[in-house]
Amino acid sequence: MPHSEIFWLCTAFLVGTAVGSLLNVVVFRLPVMVRGENPELTLWSPRSRCPHCHRTIRLLHLIPIFGYLTLRGRCAFCNVPISLQYPLLELTAGLLAVGAAASADSLPQAGAYAILGWGLLALALIDWQTQLLPDLLVYPLLWLGLLVNTYELFAPLHEAVIGAVAGYLSLWLLNHLFYSFRKEAGMGYGDFKMFAVCGAWLGWMILPWVALGASILTLLLWLSRRAWGRAQRTLPFGPALALSLFGFLIWRDSARSLVGWPGL
Repeated sequence: MPHSEIFWLCTAFLVGTAVGSLLNVVVFRLPVMVRGENPELTLWSPRSRCPHCHRTIRLLHLIPIFGYLTLRGRCAFCNVPISLQYPLLELTAGLLAVGAAASADSLPQAGAYAILGWGLLALALIDWQTQLLPDLLVYPLLWLGLLVNTYELFAPLHEAVIGAVAGYLSLWLLNHLFYSFRKEAGMGYGDFKMFAVCGAWLGWMILPWVALGASILTLLLWLSRRAWGRAQRTLPFGPALALSLFGFLIWRDSARSLVGWPGL
């Protein structure tokens, strides 16, 4: 591997871990802000604090991954264990950046891959933990998908616009029909918007495949949790949608040759 490529991938990883550190803040604070539980809390202030002793975290300990390792997974002040989610999210964000840099054909495409991956990662975690898909994250991804497709990075613009509309309306209609029979909602409005994001990035023809992939993932998760005696009556659909969308974005060419469907 050329030295320039190694440098490029290492730089992407470091940038990705730094973004992952910011995503930790977003995942922790944004649901609190959406629910209005702490009016003084924003994404920018106050500075990061230990959730147990509320002491401000030192800048050295905020360095992605390294800070967790130097602390040996415990708060420097109260010695309470720090959730493993923090370094794992930073590591995952770094690997997403490396994957984007390695698989993209151009710098703009690499940036689009990475931003979408980071946004989907944050949304998946928030939805898994709180069953919320905040508009503050969903809408920027929706507009960005349409914006990058003005240059047809992933789909023609007209297909992306139709995909955004079709993604939202299809799940809205499905949920409306479900409510007519069961008198309860099967999905939330955040899921409709997430599916619109899928259409905005990849176009309307790929929506059935993304929905199928997300449905299979959700079913497998439900079956695995049931096998372990931890089955839930409802599961968040956002994480499966996020994984299915990103998977089709990265491996679309392989899926096209395997399935032979023109929408891929």
